Amino acid sequence: MTNTRNANGINAISANTNTNAKESKRTALLIAAAILFVIAVVWRVIISANSFTNRIVKQLSEHGCVIDAGALYQERFVRNTSIAELMEDVDMANAVAASLECDFPSDTDLVGDVYLLLANMGDDEHVLTIFVVGEKVELAFIQTLGSDELLPVNHDFAS
Repeated sequence: MTNTRNANGINAISANTNTNAKESKRTALLIAAAILFVIAVVWRVIISANSFTNRIVKQLSEHGCVIDAGALYQERFVRNTSIAELMEDVDMANAVAASLECDFPSDTDLVGDVYLLLANMGDDEHVLTIFVVGEKVELAFIQTLGSDELLPVNHDFAS
């Protein structure tokens, strides 16, 4: 507020309404921006919690395999096929045996949308291999690079 003299020489107290209006507008915009930011963060958390890779990571963790969703790499995707058809020239018997050790269904003849996902296990010697059919882990095992050794996904590398 300022004390000013009007045309008749009388002192008048006037509020600087222009400045107050600008501050109110700025405050309202900041509040709106903060609300939008919070909504965006919550939306992202909801979406990522329900993402395909997070659902796969959850399924793996239920079978003793802890892996970060960001480590998964989609190697292949084929619609309306089976793991057996996708891997027709590969003997999958040892892979099925390793997968069954962790109670995965391991039905290589199940037909659906098949994803082949890979993930480095962090030691540059082992690769997690996951076959997803119909958005559920059907077959999963760990390959040892440079050998034919296949391990179950809950293998303890410390021992």
